This record gives sequence, structure tokens and C-alpha cells, in this order.
Amino acid sequence: MALVDDNGDIWCDETAEVGRIVGGAIELDPDGHEKPGAVSRERVSQLSEAYDGTVFVAMNGSAVPVHIDGKGADLRTSIVGYFFSFAQDGTTYAVVSNGLTAYGPDRNMKWLQNIDAGGEPVLGSDGTIYVGGNGAFTAVNPDGTGKWSFSLKGHIIQSPAIATDGTVYFGSDDGNLYALDPNGRIKWKCATGGEIHSTPALAKNGTVYLGGTDSNLYAIGSDGKLKWKFATGAQVFSPTIGDDGTIYFQNGEGKLFAIQDTENNGGLDGQWPKRGAGSRNTARGVR
Repeated sequence: MALVDDNGDIWCDETAEVGRIVGGAIELDPDGHEKPGAVSRERVSQLSEAYDGTVFVAMNGSAVPVHIDGKGADLRTSIVGYFFSFAQDGTTYAVVSNGLTAYGPDRNMKWLQNIDAGGEPVLGSDGTIYVGGNGAFTAVNPDGTGKWSFSLKGHIIQSPAIATDGTVYFGSDDGNLYALDPNGRIKWKCATGGEIHSTPALAKNGTVYLGGTDSNLYAIGSDGKLKWKFATGAQVFSPTIGDDGTIYFQNGEGKLFAIQDTENNGGLDGQWPKRGAGSRNTARGVR
């Protein structure tokens, strides 16, 4: 995973296996030179940046804040959670072991919604928080009250994506890509050839790109119909789209792919267009 912070520095996770899996995060300047003050403790689950410029490195059930002004990490003010998203008002939403929680700008807990949550919480432009889990996809209001819940047989492992019109797209390990309207009503579902463990990437022309465990990258129209699929040799992870429309993704062979759709897709679009939100992977919501 990688993050580009407000200074243009690049953060990436660094994992090595020496008897056990250990890791941390390193910071590089725009020219690729490593900077001092890296965070090293456990395997990193997420890198993200709040609106105040603080970078959060999530490791082992908590997120360590790192000040990008050179002051380094502040282990005393870490916050509990596995996956995080950030609102403009300073609220941090986190998936914890017993549900979804909200922290205020002072990093004190505001509320806890006891739901089965998994993957990064996703923020809609109206402030709604969307999160998947085992057997349900849930929408929560900013004050912590439930908005609606959509039941399904499968488990949602990765975060959803939200289009400009408010349509929510997510994959499940039942093998389907789902599209729900902002009120939680199903618009359509599209079957793939295996479990889905990736987050969709949304293009400006409405095409949804999705990686599958069946080794294919899928291109699906906003009407739910398959446009095409691109075969690789292993599971395809969450894709992204460049400004020129190029689709980038990695797969289980350790390969990085760059492919061009024959149709002009217009580049990345949406309120939360892919895993990690925008092109810099900050996990910031759009308000």
C-alpha cells in the first residue's frame, strides 16, 4: 500500500519475515530518498492521512499518528481500530473488534455502533458511513444511529465504492458485485467466477473495474452488464485508474499490470472511487 501526503512525500509499508512477520512504514521524499522517523513495530494494515495533515499508520489494532512537520510519531495518542476513514470536521471513523466507532478531533470516542464490521469504512458526501461485514452491508448516520442494513449470504471483506450519483458498489465472497441506491435498495448484482476480495474502482464513464479471486479483472457497466474481463495467472487485487484512463492492478503472482480499456473511461471518478478513496489513498471523505 502507498500514501502520498500533503507534502508530496510517499509512505509505504515495509514487511519482512524473519522468524515471524514484522513490519512498519517508511517515508520517502518525492525523489525516492528515505527520510528519518519511520514507524516500525508490526505489520501495517492501512496508511492514511487526516485533514489536519496527520498521517496514521495502522498496526496491530491501533493507529499511530505521525506528524508530517518532522516531529515524528506520537505513540501516546494512538487510537484503537483496524481500518480508518477521516471526515473534514475532524471525526475519525474506525472499524474495531466489536463494531464501528467514531472519534472526535480530540481522539475521544463519540459513539460505538455494535455491528459486524469489516474493511475500511467509507464516507458518502452526505456524511453517511458505509461498512460491510458478515452477512450484511450497513449504512450509519454521522450521529451513530443506524440508517439501513442490506442482508446477504456472503461476507464483505473489502470496502465499497460510491459513485457520484450515490450508488454504492461492493463485492462479496458469494461471488457477486452489488449495486445499491442511496436508500439501500438493490439496483442489480453481477456474478463473477469466484469470491470477491477487492474494492471496485469507478470510472467517469460509469464503468466499474473489479478484481476477482478467479484471476480476472472485470469491467462492468453501470447497468450491471459485463463489458469484458482480462485473465491473469492469479487473484486480482483492488484496481485503480490513472488520469489518462490506464487501469493499474496487482495480482497474486506479484505482478503489476497496466492495461488500457478500448473505450475511453475518463479516469477515476466518484465520491469514494476505490480502496483508499482518492488517488493519493488518504482515506479522506468528500463533504
